[in-house]
Amino acid sequence: MRMIFILLLSCKFILNLSAQIPTDVRLQGLDTFAERVLKEWMAPGVTIAVIEKNQVVYTGGFGYRDVENKLPVSENTLFAIGSCTKAFTASMVGMLVKEGKVDLNKPVRDYLPELQFENEYTNEHCTLLDMMSHRTGLPRHDYSWYGSTASRKELLERVQYQEPSAELREKYQYNNFMFMAQGMVIEKLTGKSWEENLKERILQPLQMMHTNMSVGEMENVKDRSLAYTSTAEKLNQSLIETSMQ
Repeated sequence: MRMIFILLLSCKFILNLSAQIPTDVRLQGLDTFAERVLKEWMAPGVTIAVIEKNQVVYTGGFGYRDVENKLPVSENTLFAIGSCTKAFTASMVGMLVKEGKVDLNKPVRDYLPELQFENEYTNEHCTLLDMMSHRTGLPRHDYSWYGSTASRKELLERVQYQEPSAELREKYQYNNFMFMAQGMVIEKLTGKSWEENLKERILQPLQMMHTNMSVGEMENVKDRSLAYTSTAEKLNQSLIETSMQ
């Protein structure tokens, strides 16, 4: 029988795993699997969900969400997922394609004329598919948004000043701005915010009622995982920054 495993990881492995051991005989050894995953990924905590035929047959946490205070991960622990939000954005764009509201292969400025690139060729030819595939010619330019309090509209205006390092479709270059812009296309076509679309199109149908979309909201939740980095086997607590969709 086919099962789907969903894992949410913190960073850095810590011994003395705390977990709810699954009772389903088919999941025997899941605890040792989790221990191996934490070692290989160097993480202190993980939540695992096992789904079979659209039914959740197991959820449980292993390790710690707060290492210093030895607070265990539970099945309800919230994790900051960062750029995994890009999968949600791409899924919502796909829904709009299915609804006939957008074409991935048409110039994106047909839908978001506010988006301006440095060169006119990219302006005329860049598509949503190019943006989704990280092939617009723009490198990351992350210092232009990281830690910024600028609005999405203000961040979008910065794209016209960002120098490309390749031609359109010449090569893959990861870029956060292009996914933010896709989120703005969603907002323009639906008349609702990216957050509202995410709730209505994905979170509510999947009954993900405890999921939120900001670090501020997350910090108000008691059962949440702290963020960690590791250097030379040393565990360090890290600040969580918001991701650009």
